Amino acid sequence: ISPSLLVAKTSERKYQSELLKQINEDGYFHATPIPDAGLGQRFGVQKVYDFFLSRRGLPNAVELKQVGGKKWGWSISSLKEHQEYWLLDAHSKGVRAWVFVHHIAPLSDRNQKKYGITQYNALWAIPIKKVMEARDVDGLRSLAPPELDDYGTKIAVDGTKILYKDFFKAMGDYKWD
Repeated sequence: ISPSLLVAKTSERKYQSELLKQINEDGYFHATPIPDAGLGQRFGVQKVYDFFLSRRGLPNAVELKQVGGKKWGWSISSLKEHQEYWLLDAHSKGVRAWVFVHHIAPLSDRNQKKYGITQYNALWAIPIKKVMEARDVDGLRSLAPPELDDYGTKIAVDGTKILYKDFFKAMGDYKWD
């Protein structure tokens, strides 16, 4: 694991690069980043999601989000309208669509006492339909680690150490319509 991934100021793009490198090196998935349009969002096509994973013919579309700084929960509103649209569109066509939430943040004094740790550095995989359920049915605006556990599955700890067994279980356990 790159030591730069263990500090709270790691950029989402750098984390994605390290994560995809680790996934490809581990050999369980083929991971392909979706390149930026290049012309900017004003004049170019907006990127549909961040990367694509495939394993044994099973396609997975992934949008990566990051919680950093002193934030405790991931704001669902950070999932942009076009990202939500394309993930739901992929899901409707049989592609497993995920939001991966990387939580790397130092905790407040209150939360350090409550949870017994000083910093979170974990990755959750949440099916897009579960994100929509959290927002539209359950009325949540953000997901903190306890809710991330409820709606998704923790699939990495300490940066990019992937818990493949847990991810494969999540892929099999979720009812994909």
